[in-house]
Amino acid sequence: MAGLDTDTQGVLLARVVDAIIPGDALFPSASRVGVSEKLLERGFRTIGPDFAGRLDRALGLTDAASDEAIAAALAAWEARDPAGFEDMLTIVYLSYYEALPVKSAIRALGHDYHDTPQPGGYRMSAFDPANPHENPQHRRGAYVPTDDVRPVDWSALGDLGKRVG
Repeated sequence: MAGLDTDTQGVLLARVVDAIIPGDALFPSASRVGVSEKLLERGFRTIGPDFAGRLDRALGLTDAASDEAIAAALAAWEARDPAGFEDMLTIVYLSYYEALPVKSAIRALGHDYHDTPQPGGYRMSAFDPANPHENPQHRRGAYVPTDDVRPVDWSALGDLGKRVG
């Protein structure tokens, strides 16, 4: 991919992300929702300015790589450098599942799926303090009912309380 600086290399990167998330009749492919561009942008921002070069070296593909060669390069990278592969894969998945067409496909399956959980949130049952899954029983920390919550007295902190609080 040699630095990913040509249209041909962009096509190759699109084929790489499509090898990871190919899409189907309901879900679009990764490249169709812009994952290739997001991968480069977020990789640059979160992993470093040499992300495109690292991606190029990790895959070692030419522009004429077959689909089989792409799959083999991804498998070899995962075996050789699981942490680096996971960094890339995380960016691909997060970029894919935030795309509006993907959210629409999830909703089309009948799932309650908001663009963001707030301000509408998701339907939840009322908190049950008798349920050990909702109120841990290990007794590290403590549950304080909302009506019993009181402000902390900062007066003993002197000037620190004024600077922080």
